[in-house]
Amino acid sequence: LPQWLLKDYIEYIDRYINQAKTDEFQKNVYKNDFERTVAEAFIMEGFDVRAGVEAAGVVTDLLIKDEYGSELELECDGAEDSVKTGMPDTKKQTILERAGYRVERVSVREWSHSSAACIDRIKQTLNSLQK
Repeated sequence: LPQWLLKDYIEYIDRYINQAKTDEFQKNVYKNDFERTVAEAFIMEGFDVRAGVEAAGVVTDLLIKDEYGSELELECDGAEDSVKTGMPDTKKQTILERAGYRVERVSVREWSHSSAACIDRIKQTLNSLQK
């Protein structure tokens, strides 16, 4: 092989691996630190959490899925978003509910008062979806 061909191939593979790593870390797109905090808490509880997922033509805050496949969309209220959507929260919730999603809300104030109570409420809601 010509010397430059092997070097080009190795550089190509290196770029491919780095891009794959970057794509893996960018699966979740958080609009603020509060969303990230809530998502990390649910991940620590064993839930599959996705942020910034498009559903029914709108971008969700957090999509939470349990081990049984039950899922709900969690809207995080009270924190300044880094990206403005221009759509009121009530309209977004209406669109998601019409598409069949269960939508729950958690506020910064509620979370700061008792994050454990918020997590328990969401767990109970997910359990009720299994029945």
